Amino acid sequence: MYESLLCTSGGNPIKRIMRRCTLRLTDAELNGVTDENRLIPPDVEVSLPHDTEVRFRCVEPGLYKFVGNDTLLCDDGSWTSDLPYCVATTMHRNFSLEAPPTILYHVVSGDAGLAENGSIVVFPGTIINVDCLFQRHFGNPQWMWTSTQRFFLNLFYENEMKFMFI
Repeated sequence: MYESLLCTSGGNPIKRIMRRCTLRLTDAELNGVTDENRLIPPDVEVSLPHDTEVRFRCVEPGLYKFVGNDTLLCDDGSWTSDLPYCVATTMHRNFSLEAPPTILYHVVSGDAGLAENGSIVVFPGTIINVDCLFQRHFGNPQWMWTSTQRFFLNLFYENEMKFMFI
């Protein structure tokens, strides 16, 4: 392995050649996409050029909690941080008492989808049901959401949260 590699002409440096980074996604629940919208295949080692940015998210948001940085950058053969991972939130896959709650959503009417980062994007006029599957004897979960546009009407029902986006 080389420390540094320079391209020279007549003994004068022209350009420093930057090293590539390797990446292998061993977590089957993790998606990775490069800044050129190239999907990183699971369990295959790929080599990416210097300055490549890779964005990550869990395959099924709500059923997995994302842990770590959602973006890594290849910097001369090294990634800028550790590889993120996904933690199962369902009692079917995670038997820990500290498991995060499972978030399920169902579009009643209108349109909603997932953003690149795994956020639920809900369009105006849409009604969705959002369920938090959580063992109540550990306490009551707190709902939080963000809106970059404006305040939306939301209606709460016992043991269920229903949003209506107008």
